[in-house]
Amino acid sequence: MVALPFAAGVARIVVKQNQAGVNVFNVLHAVDPNHLAWQPSELTALATAVRSSWVSNVIPLQASSLVMTDVTCTDLGFETGSEATVTGNTAGTGIGTAMASSTAICWSWKISRRYRGGHPRTYIGGTLVSQAATPNTMTAAAQTSHINAATALRSAINGVAVGVSTARLCVVHYTRAKATLAVPLVSEITGVSCDTRLDSQRRRLGRDRQ
Repeated sequence: MVALPFAAGVARIVVKQNQAGVNVFNVLHAVDPNHLAWQPSELTALATAVRSSWVSNVIPLQASSLVMTDVTCTDLGFETGSEATVTGNTAGTGIGTAMASSTAICWSWKISRRYRGGHPRTYIGGTLVSQAATPNTMTAAAQTSHINAATALRSAINGVAVGVSTARLCVVHYTRAKATLAVPLVSEITGVSCDTRLDSQRRRLGRDRQ
């Protein structure tokens, strides 16, 4: 596999959760607007802000069968970029029965650039039966709660001091027209929406057991 090009000033954020013994990971990115290297202390601050915001805003929307563990942030600007991990063990506090592990609620992030293929997305696991109005549609209340949670997470990331500025939640594209870019395209995330359709992430069910 060809190595991806370095993305100056970009930190990868991995939110680690598990449900029924299967990983439920979410990957986000943040950029230093000045595209400078992330210091270890800045990565620790970023991981701390993300974990704290997730616990405060997302965990209440997730079933108790889902457990959040660590948040790891890595500087993608160098082969030897710094890394920081904030550890923990926090179960979802949403009340009620969990849906199948494959069911997810989709956050669709907004950016100013247009391209074919839609917008960057984050799929939230640990969905509750009470969040469904029909077998394929979430309730209006759940939709509002998820938009608020995503907005709060973005605000927390955008409040992290990095260099002489503050971080910005972003998306990184490594290819364009099926060709790998020498310099990745980095687009700041400007907002979020949440589709009422219940989505699916089949890999979160785990491997076949036959």
